[in-house]
Amino acid sequence: GFFYTNEKKGIIIPFSISIVNENKFGLIYKQKGKYGIIDNNGKIKSCAQYKFIEDVKNQKVMIAKKDSFGLITHSGKEISGFKYSLIQRKSDSLFLAFKGNKKTIINSRGKQVLPNKYQLKQCNFNLILAKDIERINVFNHLGENIFSQKKDLKIKILSSELISIKKGKKIKIFNVKKSQYIIYKKLQSAKSINNEHLIFCASKKGHSILKNNGEYLLQNQEKIKVLKDGWFAVKNNKKWSIYNSSGKIKISNISKLLNSDNSIINYILNDEIKSINSTTSNTKSTFHKVKKPEKLGLLSFTNDTIFPTVYNKIELISDNIFYTKDDFTEAYYRVENKKKRLLWQRNLPGYKEEEKFNCEY
Repeated sequence: GFFYTNEKKGIIIPFSISIVNENKFGLIYKQKGKYGIIDNNGKIKSCAQYKFIEDVKNQKVMIAKKDSFGLITHSGKEISGFKYSLIQRKSDSLFLAFKGNKKTIINSRGKQVLPNKYQLKQCNFNLILAKDIERINVFNHLGENIFSQKKDLKIKILSSELISIKKGKKIKIFNVKKSQYIIYKKLQSAKSINNEHLIFCASKKGHSILKNNGEYLLQNQEKIKVLKDGWFAVKNNKKWSIYNSSGKIKISNISKLLNSDNSIINYILNDEIKSINSTTSNTKSTFHKVKKPEKLGLLSFTNDTIFPTVYNKIELISDNIFYTKDDFTEAYYRVENKKKRLLWQRNLPGYKEEEKFNCEY
């Protein structure tokens, strides 16, 4: 038959096979409506016998389906038996498995790690939170009970090492790996950000960021705002600074943060609207904000006038969408190629003309 070369893996594959996913362990392929596995040497490890194989990057264990669901490895080994009506991935090593109306947790070895007597409450970051008649418990991915307390506590998994424990209005942080409290003081809130890598905490003393292991990245700041891709902005003395998820400061002395879309963070620095991409860390100036006594205008980066200096307010809402307000009207414009196009306009109280709306958005 005919063959083609998969350049990324450097192996030769028959034309009758279509590749649906690639990762560091090999390839998932489709042939005649069913799925199988090829390793990095081009050897078929599992023939096309599955109705479904989970399309997930760089996971050695995957969910698959014949008539029922089970777990398989990239070497083609079936490790859990195909006996479940449904399996859902909850983390790298833990899966929620259903048998009819009953549900349990199995790990990446195919072993049931949550005993039947426990009621599942949460499963995240390779930890399981479950309760029985008297106590609430935390299990690791091997099924070991690593934390147990009375049921009157409210517990939440924050990361692969940290849980929050709330009694009344008081929140503490406990490290289940080290079996010790790392924050005893009263917290107002605690939540995970950027998957499991960072934890945001708020108290009367200020806002803090914890690493996954409980070490402080930032402590007792005036205000912290979570941005895109695990980035965050820190406010002290009326000025903002932008940090990436590693805690490295990217921009400082920002006068105002603006609304952001996708991975673009917009801000004003030295009366100039700028943007930074939290994926690539690229910074650019898109427009200059010009201010004359009591009025605002907008220039392009090449100093072409976009809005004359007659406005009381100009704000970047999203990528190239601006909100404006003068003495008589408020409006939204799209700005592209140094030109603005009206999207919506409403007259302020006391102005008689009707609302305008451009349907060609």
